[in-house]
Amino acid sequence: MNKVLANGSYIVVHDYRKTLNRRLNSNDILVLRIGGEYTVKRVRCTETKLHLDPESYSDEFKTNSYDLDCLDEIEVIGKVIYNYQTFE
Repeated sequence: MNKVLANGSYIVVHDYRKTLNRRLNSNDILVLRIGGEYTVKRVRCTETKLHLDPESYSDEFKTNSYDLDCLDEIEVIGKVIYNYQTFE
């Protein structure tokens, strides 16, 4: 996510685990837990797929796509609503 969130940035996250009727919207930046590891990705939704885009300058990070029917391994922690960086 270093194209959007600079390394060392702080983020403020709206906790989706406490939200009823939550929706995933394309272009949201989410904190997710996938297979026990936490990650921050931009979401793109299509009719059948959820795409998690890394938005990184590094080619080692690739977009991961999941069928909307099979999202059992993904836990949405929350939506990034603010980010800031200190210069110390």
